[in-house]
Amino acid sequence: MFSPPKHDRDDELENFRAELVQNGLGQEIDWRGVENDFVAMDISKENTAWLDKKADYLTSRYAVLKKRIQEQYSGSGLKEQMDILNQLYENTKKR
Repeated sequence: MFSPPKHDRDDELENFRAELVQNGLGQEIDWRGVENDFVAMDISKENTAWLDKKADYLTSRYAVLKKRIQEQYSGSGLKEQMDILNQLYENTKKR
């Protein structure tokens, strides 16, 4: 699989961060986008040098989504959204 040079990945992360700062988050959580991000990360033994950034990304993404869910949902909606979030992370860990 093609792996872009490290500086391209850093640029991608910075562009994503800047876009979030400028536009904020929409009301709906794009679960398919979250899942696709994890698949695209392609964590493997061949690219462990980038593992620190991937771990930071996964951790911060979880924290942001959890906070957003807790602020935006309640009751059964909160449980449903947290179940989706936790299941995505469990599936990613298993992969």
